Amino acid sequence: MHGFFTLWLLFHLGFKLGLAAPFIEDCPHDSKLDEDHCICNPESCVKPPCLTELEVHKKGTDEPGSCCPIYSCIGCKNETLLEGKCPCAPGAVLNEKGICKCIDKERHLVNGECVCNPQQCELPKICDRKSLLTTIEDGCCRKTRCVPCPQDSESTNLDTDELEDHCVCLPCMNDCGFNKTVVVKKKGTGFPGNCCDLYECKPIVDEKDKDCVVGDIIYENGEEWSTDDKQQCRCKNGISLCAKKAEEAVLQNCFDEAVMYKHNETWLKDRGCTFCTCLNGEPVCISHYCDVKESQIKENNSAPCFRDTKMFAHLQSWTEENECTVCTCYNGEEKCNSKPCGEKEISNIGSTCWITLSILVVFILVIVVIGIIFCFYKNKKKYSVTPSRGSYHSVLSPTSENNNTIKKDSIRFDNE
Repeated sequence: MHGFFTLWLLFHLGFKLGLAAPFIEDCPHDSKLDEDHCICNPESCVKPPCLTELEVHKKGTDEPGSCCPIYSCIGCKNETLLEGKCPCAPGAVLNEKGICKCIDKERHLVNGECVCNPQQCELPKICDRKSLLTTIEDGCCRKTRCVPCPQDSESTNLDTDELEDHCVCLPCMNDCGFNKTVVVKKKGTGFPGNCCDLYECKPIVDEKDKDCVVGDIIYENGEEWSTDDKQQCRCKNGISLCAKKAEEAVLQNCFDEAVMYKHNETWLKDRGCTFCTCLNGEPVCISHYCDVKESQIKENNSAPCFRDTKMFAHLQSWTEENECTVCTCYNGEEKCNSKPCGEKEISNIGSTCWITLSILVVFILVIVVIGIIFCFYKNKKKYSVTPSRGSYHSVLSPTSENNNTIKKDSIRFDNE
């Protein structure tokens, strides 16, 4: 009874105190408390910064909360507008209350500049076991993202900065249950996304159930047989698969050096320097170079290349129809290289020019030699006399010692 009375007294006194001192909320930033109510405080009204010119957008009143006038920045160039407003500071504009605020929400204004505000950054996320925590730099803050791991893996969640979290494979479970067996379709690599084998479960079948029954005959699984209507059948897991035989073309054999070869059969001759293939009764052979020393001659078992109806031996080269592509056979595989056709044309023009020039020089030399021979015979005929029936002698008259004169030469013919 005494305890109940004490509680009632405390409650009654607290109730009266609450009525005597009512709770008063804080005054707005532009006002102050005067006795029991708020009044405007002119000293709290400060002009905001502006890079150009301030203009009163809305006048102040006597009502706390709207005591100060609201300003706006005007007079800036269009290329300097931020969100359609003139900036009050680099990267900041005046909001609807006339306060200069940075456009980037992660920054705040300090000494007229927008600087990063760590308090505005979002808290790091907490990822579950199936997601990988990643961190990226985005502006002022380091942001975290949860990237899901593949279904066959989970995150390490090491909770340390020394080692980076990554996805690791979960244990593989290859269980098909009772009376079923695991059939692997594709082997896994052990990496997230392809950790385990791809398999399917098939019922366990008795070997006898895989046999095929055709009439009174039982064929084992995998056994083949022919029917009366010329069908080829095969037993596969208890099912008879039959199809008509394709009419096989009669391919002729080849005879070379008293030896018979079947169609598509290949052989070497000439001490391994000639490669031959039987093509429906016709031996097609290609010779290639061999070393001079017989001890170095090695049998070439490389596969040839086939292009249309032609066969090319290993390491044999040929030129395509466009004459700009050269191909070489490498053990049954064609490897081709193309070159600009202009090079060939220039080479042909150069060769033609040299041939023409050589012919012209030879022709000129022949003309010169003929001219020299002709002139030689012509001069010889001019300075020689062919005797007929006698010979001529030059007779010099004796000279006179008195008058020192010389008489004219005379010619005397002596008959034989």
